[in-house]
Amino acid sequence: MTPGNKTAHQGYIRFVEAVSAGEIEPGSSMTQSQLCAVLDMSLTPLRETLILLEEYGLVTSKPRAGLTVVFPDVSFYRENIQFRTMIETYCLKTGIERFTRDWLEAQKARHARGAELLADESAFEAAKTEMRLLDQQFHTDIVGILQNRSVSFTHEHVFVNLRISRQVHRKSEFRQQLIDTVGEHMAVLDAIEDKDASRAVAALERHFQASTHRTFS
Repeated sequence: MTPGNKTAHQGYIRFVEAVSAGEIEPGSSMTQSQLCAVLDMSLTPLRETLILLEEYGLVTSKPRAGLTVVFPDVSFYRENIQFRTMIETYCLKTGIERFTRDWLEAQKARHARGAELLADESAFEAAKTEMRLLDQQFHTDIVGILQNRSVSFTHEHVFVNLRISRQVHRKSEFRQQLIDTVGEHMAVLDAIEDKDASRAVAALERHFQASTHRTFS
């Protein structure tokens, strides 16, 4: 599947939204007709979407047996986090010199604002929203440094797979977990600022290890 298949990609996004909204339950079985109804699409675009969903491990289908939505177990999470780690560490190793001063300053400022929100107990809901957006942009920018559409496209789907897995396994988000995330990101940013690829990679790997622990603790 290529990044240019907009129909399949749009169906994929709608599928992910439906899982996040509880309209589709991980581990459930359903017919193509039922999935058409949930995604509000006809059978032909659904079949294009199913190719992408199967490629990224979100559904399995068998003739005359219907569809099974993946339940993101530990193996599913491990495979995706390993792949994501490989992508992002490669980007840091090969692109460390390409990060600009403006980007670093903007990232550090945004992380500082996130930390301020987290320090205010009454603003926790706003802080959670900000941190989700900040986290996604932080990692997307790391991959974007390669300026490779295929890599960015693949990373986006791996990111979403992990988000679905966390939704299933993480019981709740605590303020300290998000504070820890800010600190882990800052360690990566400090290493990028120093143009120290080895330190940046090590900090990123520690971040993913901590994130895994937060998901299953």
